[in-house]
Amino acid sequence: MRYALAGILLTALSAMSAAGTPCEGVNRALTSTRRRLLAPVVARQLGVPSVVVLESMVMRKWSVIWVSTPVSGSPFLFYAGEPEHTRFVALWDAPARTAPSPAIKDWALAHAPGIPPALAQCFAWHVAAP
Repeated sequence: MRYALAGILLTALSAMSAAGTPCEGVNRALTSTRRRLLAPVVARQLGVPSVVVLESMVMRKWSVIWVSTPVSGSPFLFYAGEPEHTRFVALWDAPARTAPSPAIKDWALAHAPGIPPALAQCFAWHVAAP
């Protein structure tokens, strides 16, 4: 019973954290299984020995995956399909809060053609958030 209540509370808190943000409608859930599946795929694409998948933002067929690498920092990779079957179409590796959110959204829209504007906005908000 205690675990069921903890699960319900965690689910409610996760939902509330996205409510009222530009990330409404963006799936930000990331299971440990998905994390383990994505890590070697992204590492291979980046040509690094390993990555840690920090976060995932998914809308429709698009994904923005934030990873940490032992070599190149913590880039965000943009995918127009499943990362397991497609190569990333854009990579953001700029320091956080280097530009205001609208400029970051514009960058995402220009460098990841076809990305849903709401996903680009969520990414920009995430990167520019204090």
